[in-house]
Amino acid sequence: MNFKLTKNLIIIFIIAVLAVLICCTFLFGCQKIPFAKDNIATVSDQRIIEILKTNSDVAGYMNKNSDFQIQSKEILTKDSILAGQNGQEFQPVYIGLQLEDNRYMKVQLINSSGSEGYITVIDFSDSSVQKAFGLLLFQASANMISGKVQKVTAP
Repeated sequence: MNFKLTKNLIIIFIIAVLAVLICCTFLFGCQKIPFAKDNIATVSDQRIIEILKTNSDVAGYMNKNSDFQIQSKEILTKDSILAGQNGQEFQPVYIGLQLEDNRYMKVQLINSSGSEGYITVIDFSDSSVQKAFGLLLFQASANMISGKVQKVTAP
């Protein structure tokens, strides 16, 4: 009888351990797993492009201009955000951003002809596109810029 009692206790113990494991798996497995936060200083261009494609406007630009490239990347600091909010050039890019260091990256895209581009801001706290502004770029010849006009003189 002692053997039968020991056998039953072992079976009950195994069932209890399995029940605890199943409960733990259910409780912890059903929680939302936090996404891995990107290290903004070492994020690859490929990862930046993946994030930018989550914005429909930027994704449309990328599809239309498959020859685009990343022209520049800038990790924003409190000071650069504040300067941008108070500046004249591209002020809307900075409006509404929290004054935090190393949270945002400003990324500029341009197509190979240099005629179209995008200025974007990625928030690396949740890997989302916070701002996206399309740009039409105009190029002028050197003569037009310098205002050179040839004079014709009469004989």
